[in-house]
Amino acid sequence: MFPLNMRSFIDGNITLTFTFPRQAEIDRYHVELRLMLSLDHPNVLTLCGARASPPEYYLLFPYQENGSVAQLVHEQGWRPSWSASLILLQELASAMAYVHSIGYVHRDIKPANVLIGADWVARLADFGL
Repeated sequence: MFPLNMRSFIDGNITLTFTFPRQAEIDRYHVELRLMLSLDHPNVLTLCGARASPPEYYLLFPYQENGSVAQLVHEQGWRPSWSASLILLQELASAMAYVHSIGYVHRDIKPANVLIGADWVARLADFGL
């Protein structure tokens, strides 16, 4: 989200990231917050809370137990079957089509921004604008 003074905490089912930003970062935060509030799709990570009051600015998302596709592949050695790969790609394509249909482009789709929950459903994340 923000490059300066970032701290992250994981507590139960919520991941919390916050910082003490500059004005340009606050403006980007508000743009991302408005975007995240407008998104409603099963394959896009859902915003479940936010704080937009000085000095704290953060977004709250449901914790995704299986982490990112990057973590699964590179750190845990996950090698999905062909059918699992096709399902993952279908879910990601569905998320991208939805995001594009409402006039946005993600601009940073990569394995680290595709999160997998305990239900093994792929969710597109990190719309950092």
